[in-house]
Amino acid sequence: MEGASSSGQIIVPALSVQIPKDASGTSLSTATTLKVRSLAAGQVDRIVSAALPDGMLLSKDARTALQKAATLFLFYLSCLAEDERSRDATKRVTLSAQDIRSALKAAGMAHLIPLLSTGSHMKRHRT
Repeated sequence: MEGASSSGQIIVPALSVQIPKDASGTSLSTATTLKVRSLAAGQVDRIVSAALPDGMLLSKDARTALQKAATLFLFYLSCLAEDERSRDATKRVTLSAQDIRSALKAAGMAHLIPLLSTGSHMKRHRT
């Protein structure tokens, strides 16, 4: 299976990311390659299992695909949040919840913001 090593570890391909210009307009680098670590399979399995209706099963390939997708989504959202943080004049070094909300807006996912505070995404009514 592509993307899995013999040890069972999921291998996520490295991403190429454009590096922004610094304050003087000089490009910090033309590109850099970042290695992305995967989320733990058990954590993803628990989240996915809680979201599925009773009796619904996922193939191993589907679980692997969800694990990779979740990892890449978090990486992407973190990068957007870092962009928001870097625009702050106070030179903070910690991402805030507001940075995450701004990142969701920038990603076109503002509809998810209400779920961050209500926890309603975790409430399930199984039938």
